[in-house]
Amino acid sequence: MILHTGCAKQPHPVFDEPQYDTAIPAIPRLQWLGDINAIALEWEPNHDPEIAGYYLYRKPKDDEKATFKRVIHIKNRFQSHHIDFNLPTQSKYLYQISAVNHKGFESKPTDPINAVTRPTLQSVTYFTSLDKLPRKAKLIWRPHQNGRVHGYIIERMRPGDKEWTKHATLEHRLFAEYIDDQLDDDQVYMYRLRAKTFDGILSTPSDIVKVITKAVPKSIDKVTVSKELPHSITLSWNPLKQDDIAHYNVYRGSSIDGSYTLIAKVTAPHYEDNLTTYGNIFFYKVSAQDFDGLESEHTQSWLGKNLPIPERVTLRSVDQNQERTTLTWVRGDDRTIKYKIIKREKTGWFKTKTETIVTTAASLETTQEPNVPTSYTIYAIDKYDIQSEPVATSDLVFEKVVQ
Repeated sequence: MILHTGCAKQPHPVFDEPQYDTAIPAIPRLQWLGDINAIALEWEPNHDPEIAGYYLYRKPKDDEKATFKRVIHIKNRFQSHHIDFNLPTQSKYLYQISAVNHKGFESKPTDPINAVTRPTLQSVTYFTSLDKLPRKAKLIWRPHQNGRVHGYIIERMRPGDKEWTKHATLEHRLFAEYIDDQLDDDQVYMYRLRAKTFDGILSTPSDIVKVITKAVPKSIDKVTVSKELPHSITLSWNPLKQDDIAHYNVYRGSSIDGSYTLIAKVTAPHYEDNLTTYGNIFFYKVSAQDFDGLESEHTQSWLGKNLPIPERVTLRSVDQNQERTTLTWVRGDDRTIKYKIIKREKTGWFKTKTETIVTTAASLETTQEPNVPTSYTIYAIDKYDIQSEPVATSDLVFEKVVQ
């Protein structure tokens, strides 16, 4: 598209082919100034009232078959400048200009002048990146030396993409870095940079830099979880041989497919989950986290549990022979190593005498006061002193008539 300024007050004829009038003074001089995609032209205007404007001619210099084509009719005799826009870079042209009167006749054109557009704006001379950053890519370059540069456009591509996409725009020439964040872990990204001038001209793309983001820590392959401890569940695993491991995360859930809650961050490859109740069953997952906050994949679910209370005894018999009372029972499981028997004697309306007896035998023979209601409560106890639910007798009374 050709842009121009100036207009004539009255329409005047425009001939398809030049109609010369030697009486019209020729333009004495035509000068030019080239840019990347435009050529500016300047001439000495003819201020004679008979002059209506000018015809500007152009042809490609290196095309032997080309002829001069009229590219614009300038309809103002006072105009002395014109810009020929949207030309290819590094292109050579010949230009002529002639003065035109109100009848459409024109002077002899100027001698052809050589004009050439400038080479394409080159990108920055130095463009590099930092590798192995956590979910980030840091791009560094040397600011462009051309004062016409207004900023930069950063383009990005990933393996498998068909074309580059515009990723970021920076609006100042002195920018020298860009950090692209929220990237995927252990992935490849490619970048290139274009400089942009104030009038929207883009440079050639820079060299391509490739970035590989940091990988998350390796996963922990196996966790050993206890099932035989009374007051806790312990976990242990092999430490990762990575220098930047900050800690390990321990997660716990109540079901294998349910939600898991982070319960601990530990620096050593083991953890003890202390519990206040018995017979708990939990599922655990463990992950490693580095100093940049990158976390490995969680392990599979590992089941752990602590001991339940022992099974209570089964009371077999209660025999009384005068003042002798004999109790026998059967233990509930193999963990039981001893028994605790609480003997309670009601010695008054509001008074009870209590005696604690510990034995390893599955029976008890004891004397009982006559006419005193007495009950027995039996507990099974394991090696950790965990006791079972109680098994109690009803009140037993040995009646004896007092003479």
